[in-house]
Amino acid sequence: SAVRRGLLRQAVVLQTPSKPNTLLIEAEGINGMLPNQDIVNVFMLVAGKRAVPCEHREAWASVYHTIRNGGVHSSHAPFLELHVPAFTVRGQRKKGGDRGGSVEPEQIAQSLEGLVRSMSNALQQLHHSFNFYFFTGARSHISNGLYLYPVFAMQLPLLSFLWTTPVFRDIRSFLVGLGAIAATVVASGSPIFFLATSTDLASWLGALAPGVAGDLRPPACLHR
Repeated sequence: SAVRRGLLRQAVVLQTPSKPNTLLIEAEGINGMLPNQDIVNVFMLVAGKRAVPCEHREAWASVYHTIRNGGVHSSHAPFLELHVPAFTVRGQRKKGGDRGGSVEPEQIAQSLEGLVRSMSNALQQLHHSFNFYFFTGARSHISNGLYLYPVFAMQLPLLSFLWTTPVFRDIRSFLVGLGAIAATVVASGSPIFFLATSTDLASWLGALAPGVAGDLRPPACLHR
């Protein structure tokens, strides 16, 4: 029988061995689908208050994970397909000397309880946050508004050019136009994305131009 959403508003999948050292927050779903960022941020903030070490994938690791559609194997992916915001909390055991302490079951249970309690304040259709983002830290992310919206404005001249040419009669012109738009997206959006995801690049550019070092700090949205 078909699965029905019913009154299910949010979902959290917990996958952890006994006494993990840290928790990995997996938000990526099938075909790059993501839950609303509010519920992920709420869990990170609540877990942080209980001294639970949580982490996201690095921005470029998340990009690679999305490109190869790694989220299709995530346990929360079926919820996202039904438009139910969901993510997976995966416990990890680190190897080597930098293991740190273990996360107790009580800490995880208290973090999940805090998330459930906070949902009553975040059920306004979750329209104040983002549905496409990349995390750069535990409390920072890159919004698509940093590098996508300016790209749309840059595409307008190309789009107007396409509409004035017989694109539908000449498939080659149509493909050339699409290629030009894609090149514009990559060329205009990539520098900001590289700057936002690489502190080393920002430091290197700051060393080349010390006078504008403050303006070259990676743009990121902070969660408080």
